[in-house]
Amino acid sequence: MEYFVAASVVVTQDSVVPNVGLKEILMTKKTRAELARHQNDAVYTQWIGRPLERRHTSDTEDFADDLWSQGIRMGSSQELHRQMVMNVIRSYVVTG
Repeated sequence: MEYFVAASVVVTQDSVVPNVGLKEILMTKKTRAELARHQNDAVYTQWIGRPLERRHTSDTEDFADDLWSQGIRMGSSQELHRQMVMNVIRSYVVTG
């Protein structure tokens, strides 16, 4: 297999692999944090979009289960996902 470097990309005969440096790694971490924030915003937006009578503390578990069934997963297990959803709602209510 032959390798050569073109700009900031390592090119092989089979594929093109980006040459990842410190700047790219730091940008990736920032992007992950931004993605997490966007996911939190999306979850809270869906929570606020529910009718007022379905936005009580007792409804958060059902809401988290609805998100889980839609494929929106904030944790690796359903219990962790429920806790993360409740934390998002709690953080927006306390700060907002």
